[in-house]
Amino acid sequence: MTARQVSPRARLAEVERLQVAVIQLARQLGSSYPGDLPRSARTALAAVVKYGPLRVGDLAEREGVGQTAISRTLRHLEADGLVSRSPDPRDGRVWLVDATDRGRTRFLDDRRLLSEQLVTQLHALPEGDLTALLAAAGPLEQMIELTRR
Repeated sequence: MTARQVSPRARLAEVERLQVAVIQLARQLGSSYPGDLPRSARTALAAVVKYGPLRVGDLAEREGVGQTAISRTLRHLEADGLVSRSPDPRDGRVWLVDATDRGRTRFLDDRRLLSEQLVTQLHALPEGDLTALLAAAGPLEQMIELTRR
């Protein structure tokens, strides 16, 4: 059967299976993440490193949290010297958040350590499964970006 010939019920079952697998993998990765940053701080720092500088409100929206929650997270990251805030030159009432050099280094070091752990786990997969899994990264990233629009 081609992708177009899959019944809606079978497609739904496949999507539900993928959803459960992605959630379980995210939980496993989150629990084995190096360092002492809470999950909310890790994801906020990752967003600022990847997309920053960001307006505080845009970061809150990207993280799917309210202004109060992101402000609390940012205070923690600022206290650790991982991000800095500055007034938006286009609108002085708004703050921009950017990663400091220390924040970028911390994010990249933690990501590298986690990736090294993952490589060990991935070596246990058959080559074809590993190839398919790694090839899925691009479409998953596209999905994430589409849902943020």
